[in-house]
Amino acid sequence: MLTAATARVRGAEAARGEVVFVGSGLLVGLDAVGVDFTGRAFPVMLTYATARFLIVDAFARRAAATCVTSPCHGPWKTRSDTR
Repeated sequence: MLTAATARVRGAEAARGEVVFVGSGLLVGLDAVGVDFTGRAFPVMLTYATARFLIVDAFARRAAATCVTSPCHGPWKTRSDTR
């Protein structure tokens, strides 16, 4: 449900991150049902880091795009702010 809400608010880029995050959670959950394999920590951390990157990137791009099209009140500067 959070994935769908994020996709609706922040777009497909954030939704991809949320889907990867669900995959990371499923890898973590394998241990709870007794499924384990050597080196499981690597794919867990890889998918987790990838998911976080995709979600943060989607939010940052959306904020930067908003700043270019309207007055910016944050750390992002538009061309008109620098004149």
